[in-house]
Amino acid sequence: MSDLVDLGAATLDAKTNALLVQAKTGPCSQDESDAPNFDTPIMCALGVTSLPWPSNDNGRAQGIKVDAPGTNGVIVGARDTRSAKVVAEMAPGESCLHSTGPDFDSRFFAKNQLAAIVVGDDMAFSMDRKEKQITMSAFGLHIEASEANGICLITDGGAMIQLKGNVISLVGQIVLGGRTPTLPLLAGASGPAGVAVPGVFAGS
Repeated sequence: MSDLVDLGAATLDAKTNALLVQAKTGPCSQDESDAPNFDTPIMCALGVTSLPWPSNDNGRAQGIKVDAPGTNGVIVGARDTRSAKVVAEMAPGESCLHSTGPDFDSRFFAKNQLAAIVVGDDMAFSMDRKEKQITMSAFGLHIEASEANGICLITDGGAMIQLKGNVISLVGQIVLGGRTPTLPLLAGASGPAGVAVPGVFAGS
């Protein structure tokens, strides 16, 4: 026998650390006293432990409870439509593991030859075998390792270091010997004496 139940507060068992959740036989009304609460284990998938967010004004998580000897029933499937938007758009064959708290916005995507971890709208780590590139981006900063561009470090101000083949390319103001530019670096014997090298400074 199976029932649709509303899921409430969740805890980790003090002895086994296994997930337990407070459940209420449903469908239930907004009146929390309309059915008794009971504690039950969640058995949905190996390798995945998700504590449902407690009931609030936006709704509640729900699960499918089946009878099992020695228990008040076991939750074998669950969902929470309050967190469904975090998945955004998905194509056939793709999977997503995501948080279930409000505005947590953290998810892991398994796509075609691509795995990605995304947090909010400004942090992402991607391994793309199809395009042969690994990227990490956050707050306007970017790190890339790819077959096309080698290794690149790029700042939000446009400074860049690129290593590709046997070439090291530097873009932006270059400061040698410190972090704060003090004096422009002057050309040596191979160039006109006393002429500043564009964009290169001694630092302190």
